[in-house]
Amino acid sequence: MSPTCSAPARAPARAPGRALPAFSALLLLGVGCTSDKVVQQFNTPPSVTLVSPADGTAYDEGTTVTFEAIVSDDQDADEELLVRWSGEPHGEFTGSLGVIGGVARLETANLEGGLNHTVTVLVVDSGSEAASASVTVTVNDVPDAPEVQVIRPLDDEEIIEGADYEFVVRVADANTPPGEIAVQMRSDIDGIFCEPALDGLGEGRCRETLSAGQHLLTYSATDSDGFVSEGTVYFRVRAKDADADGFDSVDQGGTDCDDDNASIFPGAAEVCDGLDQDCDTVIDEDTVCTDDDEDGYSENEGDCDDGNPATYPRAPELEDGEDNNCDGVADEGTNAYDDDGDGYSERDGDCNDGEPAINPAAVEVCDSVDNNCNASTDEENAVGCGTFYWDYDGDGFGTASISACLCSASSYYTSTYSNDCYDYNAGANPGVTGWQISHRGDGSWDYNCDSNQEKLYTARGSCSGAVWICTHTDGWSSSVASCGALTAWVTGCSGFSCGEDRENRQQYCR
Repeated sequence: MSPTCSAPARAPARAPGRALPAFSALLLLGVGCTSDKVVQQFNTPPSVTLVSPADGTAYDEGTTVTFEAIVSDDQDADEELLVRWSGEPHGEFTGSLGVIGGVARLETANLEGGLNHTVTVLVVDSGSEAASASVTVTVNDVPDAPEVQVIRPLDDEEIIEGADYEFVVRVADANTPPGEIAVQMRSDIDGIFCEPALDGLGEGRCRETLSAGQHLLTYSATDSDGFVSEGTVYFRVRAKDADADGFDSVDQGGTDCDDDNASIFPGAAEVCDGLDQDCDTVIDEDTVCTDDDEDGYSENEGDCDDGNPATYPRAPELEDGEDNNCDGVADEGTNAYDDDGDGYSERDGDCNDGEPAINPAAVEVCDSVDNNCNASTDEENAVGCGTFYWDYDGDGFGTASISACLCSASSYYTSTYSNDCYDYNAGANPGVTGWQISHRGDGSWDYNCDSNQEKLYTARGSCSGAVWICTHTDGWSSSVASCGALTAWVTGCSGFSCGEDRENRQQYCR
């Protein structure tokens, strides 16, 4: 004899998207009906997306980095989700908050410098379903030792013996404030001559007088951690009458024009060596190598016209019909000379007078050269150009109605494909295979550019039978939902009259 099918006790009402309580499921399983169909509620994994920072972002060591992830779960509220943050090579982070308002957040300043860190967020719901997302950031190593910059003197700078001088150093340290850095200025001749205090900008100054000689100055800085850095510079304190020829130098109020050469002083005999021995500001006068026109060259140095200061070896050639550089050719290399023999000089508009294939009458070709001298390189429609289509959204597919013949991709002309149906959404192009719940931006769901708005779910749901003997078909409860719509979907049948069990489902399209 078949068991009598009696109406089951009514299960407590449940909130949308929440799992049935355990005792409700037992009531359904315990009903002695001839139908063996049981309504079950399945747990799905949570969704997690890391939105900040962007992958590959770089930070200095010690900077607080904030990681944020968008989290959602159909079955559990925020407070029921378990969130764990971990890093490679850091390990698990402690003290991070859970999910608040659909956002999981981690803030840390403990990422080791000089490394790439891959940080992962793991979200686990009350049914032990899990999801994770990762991002990799770079943490720059911050130097431990201070940085020392010698501001004054410049390397090989020179002053006269007895003059005081302001010595300046600049120190930077990422870990120690300027007031806690000890600075010394030391000479290899005079020893330590100053220990300046640094101002708020990290600069230290001393005005001192050093003895005559070639000094190697060393500026050293020691921070609060004991790290030491140095900067060095050569500094000359020139002695009065350094060459001991009986004459002080001009900058000491004397008349010696070169106080490093004992053979140069007022009244010395002039020698043909390119120097002004007698300090009269004239070089090699009255010698066989005299530069009569003062152009830097004498006859024995190749000056082909020592009476014309514009003519000498390697002089700039002028457009004057003269051989200014003494090479036997007049006006070569000037704007009036056609150096490459292509019929155009610089004066005629030749932008490369060393290449006969480049001139104002040449045809522009795709070779990264301004062939026709119009100040543009490889411009549109040059010989060898290819068709590029306007790809505004950068998805690799361009707009057929906007194209240019270019030597290479430029601006938004980057695609060789012309079949993008909507160039304002990178997710809409002929290569798309996924489904979407919102239109692409212009009211259309045709993401894959096939001129159709294909719906993912097209089945119609139904229930049939009575007195607890029911059959059903999964599908929409009424008409097939339009793209993006959230309407009822038949998942099963129950009750004396085989009523529909429904859940809300969103229509995806492409």
